[in-house]
Amino acid sequence: PDGAVHPTTQRPVLFDIERGHVMTDIYDGTRLSPGAKMHGPAIVHRLDGTVPIPPHWHGEIDPHGHLVLTRTG
Repeated sequence: PDGAVHPTTQRPVLFDIERGHVMTDIYDGTRLSPGAKMHGPAIVHRLDGTVPIPPHWHGEIDPHGHLVLTRTG
């Protein structure tokens, strides 16, 4: 209902050398429907590529199946 989805796994990922590795949610993009929302840090594996979502960003699958990223802070 609210667009929240669950990651398939987590792993440490380096987004910023000064901050070091952070635990990052990993999503299977083939299982995400329009309205699905993910908060960074995250990685979305899609058929057309792999999309990193850095900390302070979030992603949402739009009605056309596109992953739209927006900075949150």
